[in-house]
Amino acid sequence: MRVHGPVTLIEHDNTQNNANHVHSVWRDLSSDFGNDALADHYRQKPHR
Repeated sequence: MRVHGPVTLIEHDNTQNNANHVHSVWRDLSSDFGNDALADHYRQKPHR
């Protein structure tokens, strides 16, 4: 799920392991320089 406004982005991912593993991210688009914290997390931590 994604809620995207002019300065705020909220993402919620609950699809792994029969939907028992949740990630949520809130971003302030006016000051985060385009970083994607959820994608960074998936790259750094193995998810099975």
